[in-house]
Parts: sequence; C-alpha cells; structure tokens
Amino acid sequence: MSAAANWSYTAVATVWKKLGMDDYGKSSFAGPIQIMCDYGGDATARIGDIGLEFVVKNTHWTEYADARQGDYILIGASSEPDPKRVDGADEGFDMGMKVKGIREAQANLDRLIGDIKGRRVVRAMQSALLIGGAQAALYTPIDTSTLLNSQYRDISVNGSRITGRVGYSANYAVYVHDPNIPQKFRRATAQKEFLTKGFEDTKAQIDRAIKKEMQL
Repeated sequence: MSAAANWSYTAVATVWKKLGMDDYGKSSFAGPIQIMCDYGGDATARIGDIGLEFVVKNTHWTEYADARQGDYILIGASSEPDPKRVDGADEGFDMGMKVKGIREAQANLDRLIGDIKGRRVVRAMQSALLIGGAQAALYTPIDTSTLLNSQYRDISVNGSRITGRVGYSANYAVYVHDPNIPQKFRRATAQKEFLTKGFEDTKAQIDRAIKKEMQL
C-alpha cells in the first residue's frame, strides 16, 4: 500500500554568480542578487509487515535560467558578498531545471519542523499512523490484551527522510501476524496480518488525510 502527497511553494532566494578564480586561486563571485525560487517536495507512505514507513523527499528548482555550475544559491535573503560564509548557501547545478544539494536545507530536522510545509508533512504522517494504527488495533487478536497494548507509534527524521512507524513490541507479534501459522481467535474482528490489513483497508482514508493536512 502506498499513498502520496505533493506540494510546492515560492520564496525569496539569493544567487551568487561565479566569476572565475582570483589571483590566489580562489573562486570569486558577483554580488548577491535576489530571485523568486520555487521549491517543493513529495511524500510517500508505504506499508510493510513491520510498520508504516513514510518517506519525504524535497526538491528545489528555479527558473533563473542564467545560473550555471559553480554559482551559489540560498533559500532566503542575504547581502553577504561571499556565499561561502553564508550558512545554508550551497553550490547548485542545472539551476535552470533543478537545484540539488542545498546542504539538505529543507531536510534538516530543525529547518523542517520550523517550516510551515514541514509541519504539514509531519501532521500528515501522524494522521496516517493514527488511522492505520487504529484499524490495525481493531484487527489485533486479544487474549490477555498484551499484544494489543504493545502497539506503538514513533516518528524520526534522518536527512531528507522522515520515517513513521507503527509496530508491536510483544515478542510473539510476528508469530501471530504470520498468515502461514494457522490460529483461531476469539475476537470476532481479529485477523492474521492485522497490521498490514489495518493500513490496506484504510488506504482511502489515509490518502484523504494526507491531502487535507498538506492543504491546510
């Protein structure tokens, strides 16, 4: 099962055009100029047997077609003449199409959470985890409730990758989840593959929730 969300928005950016090398063999740049830079990203949720993985990838691009390899770009405004002294500025390439490698600016956790679009992505993931996890709980077999009560959710950010996970910490969870191990359950709603099916059966709800959160 997978669900996707896409977004884009525009912000002020600063570009330093590379002029060449100075007498000391160091790069020299023209003064900073301000442009309007479009940038955005996409988010994809995938479900496996051990949990939901929600992956976010960010892309950056601009229609500043005169930009070339060696030029520097910053998402934001700066009057500093030397781009190498500016935190967050990085060398771009093919800027007429896409700019990549901006020091993982939008992938950094602090920048991501501090950014309104980043917060939307996190909320979208939280919604997906809650919806799928709730349905999985309904399908979870109950004997002593240990398995049901061991369900957990967590979210982590690593570079441009945001991962949300729903799982079960009970040591026999994999055994109960495995469809190749026959069992009879007392609970009417209990099913094998309860975690996988919990997300599969709520795919439409998750899609709507992701879309709603990304549009707020």
